Amino acid sequence: MVDRRRQFDLCREEARRVAVAISRLPELLAMEKALKVGEPGEDDTLATFKRKPPDLPPEVGRRLIADMHAFYAEPDKNMADEIASGILHMLREHYREKLRMSDIKDLFEAMRDKYPPKKAATKRKTR
Repeated sequence: MVDRRRQFDLCREEARRVAVAISRLPELLAMEKALKVGEPGEDDTLATFKRKPPDLPPEVGRRLIADMHAFYAEPDKNMADEIASGILHMLREHYREKLRMSDIKDLFEAMRDKYPPKKAATKRKTR
């Protein structure tokens, strides 16, 4: 009889714990969501703030600038279009919006004055 009473008490205690966990479920889910938004390794107070990811990874931005300079330096229009096509495919991986070749050419035109090509370092002649 004592064993059955003990089993009953354990079941009732477990049922109480489950009921408390279920009642706290929305709170726990909100905490889990807030922790997923933050950066790993941060304390909990900073993890509740949502951070906007960078628009483009740095290596994609560098390649975009380099290919823009190659686009304007290329005398053959077909090769220039191939360069723009490569950028178009690369940017489609990072943006959900619809991109067209004309968008890439407009982007290159808008960036042309802002990012002029760097002059190559010339070696000094030694005597």
